[in-house]
Amino acid sequence: MRALIGTLLAVPVLISPTAAIAKSCKAAVFEELERLGISRDDITEARLYPVVQPNVGGGRLIGWEAWIERKSCDGQIVINLRTSCNVRDTYGRGDCKVE
Repeated sequence: MRALIGTLLAVPVLISPTAAIAKSCKAAVFEELERLGISRDDITEARLYPVVQPNVGGGRLIGWEAWIERKSCDGQIVINLRTSCNVRDTYGRGDCKVE
């Protein structure tokens, strides 16, 4: 059973601006993107990854990372979230900058 749970936590969750998804952090991700002035039309793909602390009871969920691909830059915006979905920090990779 633990192996199955670990496998499920390792699978990224796709979030789409147009599709409904059962992840409570979706709203927090899109609120942060709005705060940064990034429109949903500029997003080509968004993935939500679990952040797991290994070696604690087989792995414990300690937060989420949203990786956002944009049309207007070559790279990603990364949003780090707590398990409560509060934003820890946001940064850009590649040519994607965060102000």
